[in-house]
Amino acid sequence: MRYAEITEAADNGLQAGPPFPPADSNAVKAMQARLGELGYSVGSTGTDGKYGPRTSAAVAAFKKDNNINTSGGVMSAEELQKMNTATKVANPTPTGASTGNAGMRPLSQDSVTQGKIGDLLNLIAGPESGGRYDAVYPGRTRPQILDMTIDQLIQDMRSRVRAQIAAGARQGSSASGRYQYIRTTLEDVVRSMGLNTATTKFTPAVQDQIIIHHLQKDHGLRNWLEGRMSNEDFLNRIAGTWAGVPKTSGQSAYAGDAIGNAAGISAQTALNTLDGIRNTA
Repeated sequence: MRYAEITEAADNGLQAGPPFPPADSNAVKAMQARLGELGYSVGSTGTDGKYGPRTSAAVAAFKKDNNINTSGGVMSAEELQKMNTATKVANPTPTGASTGNAGMRPLSQDSVTQGKIGDLLNLIAGPESGGRYDAVYPGRTRPQILDMTIDQLIQDMRSRVRAQIAAGARQGSSASGRYQYIRTTLEDVVRSMGLNTATTKFTPAVQDQIIIHHLQKDHGLRNWLEGRMSNEDFLNRIAGTWAGVPKTSGQSAYAGDAIGNAAGISAQTALNTLDGIRNTA
């Protein structure tokens, strides 16, 4: 479909789902392709014809850069036409921007893991680290951690906490990597995996292996994927580990703690995203 045909296929505009009406699929694909040409990522699922959370984030970034003051979840026919004729800005706003949690940044990296699992990891990483594999608390990047063995990382975590406290922090945090693991949790998970912590480096691929193992072992990942656990139960389980992910109440499990954690997305957004991930073919 040519970009000029977006509005012809969506005379009444497009509305984010779920649900994802089949009648809108071609128009959404054309919109997703146009967003990509303009520099806005719609995530690892690409032009799948589903106007879900990642496409909504790309739309919101496009609207911000073009001074369109309406919700990212809706594209009117007029706004679609503006997208058709828009030119690429020099530095497009990164997609997946989050607000509300200490040290968060816009989502700048998709998971190195693909498919449903990758999309789930993106949901967790967005409010935790902005998607950065080299993220460390508080809201900084430390590329060196990607070349550290896990043993070296543990020592780095200890040193960073000591430095935070020496600088006057009420409580330090060792949170590291895309999924902001703190030292004690990381040690428990890698021990259960049987990793050689003296030689295994904290690379993006290893970070994904760690969280996937953790989700399978302690959060019921397989039961959720296979429909034996509700989205609500699964959300509450992962919220118990990752502070940026809300419980179904909308609050972070760690709201009000000494380092100022808060949920970085709404519960409804999280539930809609989980539903969309699980129902993807």
